[in-house]
Amino acid sequence: MILIRRQSIITNDQIKAQRDRIFARRQSTISQYDFKSNNKTSKDIIVLNVRGNFYEAFLSTLQKYRDTLLGSVELEEFFDEDSGEYVIDTDPQIFYTILHFYQTRGQLFCPPSVTEERFLEEVKFFRLTKYFLKLTDSTDDLAEEEDEGARRPPQRSKLWIFLEKSKSSLGAMIWSYISIIFIIIAVTMFMVETLPPVENELAKTKSLLARIFFCLETTCIAFFTLEFILRAVSCPEFKAFVKNVLNWIDFISILPYYIGLIFPGGIA
Repeated sequence: MILIRRQSIITNDQIKAQRDRIFARRQSTISQYDFKSNNKTSKDIIVLNVRGNFYEAFLSTLQKYRDTLLGSVELEEFFDEDSGEYVIDTDPQIFYTILHFYQTRGQLFCPPSVTEERFLEEVKFFRLTKYFLKLTDSTDDLAEEEDEGARRPPQRSKLWIFLEKSKSSLGAMIWSYISIIFIIIAVTMFMVETLPPVENELAKTKSLLARIFFCLETTCIAFFTLEFILRAVSCPEFKAFVKNVLNWIDFISILPYYIGLIFPGGIA
């Protein structure tokens, strides 16, 4: 975490008074900064003076990015022994976003009132270019995903929400209840089929019980197949749908029925 104290100074007397207070506190608590220390104590706090705007930051937080200017030993080049501050001549508004990068561990943005060219110059100066480029790439990927999502027909999105979010509407809730009923029927049939008397009766393909079981099984499989196809068609990302293990379980659960229709006598 970075503690930031920003104050606009109007007069030179106010600047001098604030510097004296900071310097007195610094001399009483900070004698030397250890770049190998990661403990956030009072001795870990440094003061940054950016054109009369004062900021306080944890040195150990800055050092989490040692390949940047503020996180490297090169920061000592900006240290002013008289004031006990690190004096950096840059735009305070841009510098605020630079500190925000360390505070949020990677979030870097260009202020609306600053041109992108000017902002990139400061990013390069503070050696944050590679982090800014990573964020830019991520933003571009996100924008592409949003564009892709925007190009998807609204009917597909509504269908996906209908199937996946049971609380999205009354119809979705009814559909989820119907789905649960079919699951219960399918599981019950599977358990009953294992009973010896029922198993013997089902062996007689022309028996009434066998016909009832076949109709129930066909109805359940038809519902599960329809639901599976609708979810596959309306999913936001088909690759993610294919990688989902639960979807494979659904597919495997309905596959034997169709194999049995194609090969009534079984597969040798």
